[in-house]
Amino acid sequence: MISPLTPYLSGDYNPESAQNYNLLLGISENEFCYLVTENDTLLAFGVKLPISQLATPLTLKGAHPVNYKQVIAGVMPRDFSIIPNELFDPAKAHEFAKYLKIEEGDKIFSQHVDSGNQIVFSCSKNIEDRLSQTFSAVKINFLYKGWLQAIARKQPFNNSLYINIQDNLIRIANFTDEKLRFYNRYAISDNNDIVYYIALVAAELGITQSDASLVLSGAVSANDDIVDSLKEFFRQVEISKISLLSHIPAEVEPQHVLVLSALQLCV
Repeated sequence: MISPLTPYLSGDYNPESAQNYNLLLGISENEFCYLVTENDTLLAFGVKLPISQLATPLTLKGAHPVNYKQVIAGVMPRDFSIIPNELFDPAKAHEFAKYLKIEEGDKIFSQHVDSGNQIVFSCSKNIEDRLSQTFSAVKINFLYKGWLQAIARKQPFNNSLYINIQDNLIRIANFTDEKLRFYNRYAISDNNDIVYYIALVAAELGITQSDASLVLSGAVSANDDIVDSLKEFFRQVEISKISLLSHIPAEVEPQHVLVLSALQLCV
């Protein structure tokens, strides 16, 4: 269905220079992925690591965790809700959280996802504790916040659907006049699910399949069979050309690291 992501480590990576590096994390309840960057250069990419290794994905001589210049964590929340600014009251964020699927100990965050919308999401105590115990300073964000902001900066067309495919989930976003109109996630098990949910969202938004333009990122490459499957139904299907890093090695496709690299916008 989709291509597995391949880890990468540059020969230029030096843990003793970590004070010059940024660590960008995507973290869920049981695992995490990461990028290490220096300015606009990708130095390391790690995927699907057990959360028990959070302190030492790249260590100094295999023993001690390194101290990075900046650590930005993108959380994959249990649940979330996007609320238009005109309906959102920061003092009542926990009122909106009542509609989320949360568990005891979860922390509720609210953040601007773009100029017109606020996102309220939950972070489990396990994730928050792991981050605070591992790093002296870490910025916690909704994982796909940067991705949405990176798309908005590229002046997206109203008929474009932006799709990120990762593991057993797809995220679909649409913008109107460069403002977020739609965002949601769907569980998938095969290509049929992917085609179904994209067609469903397009229909809900009033975008015909003959007019829709699909822009793909995440664990997908141009030669994957899902690209051919989508081209049977939609006018235009392309791999995202958005890149937040100027220097990405040939071994890594930019769309594979877009969500993580976009976290640098969440400062």
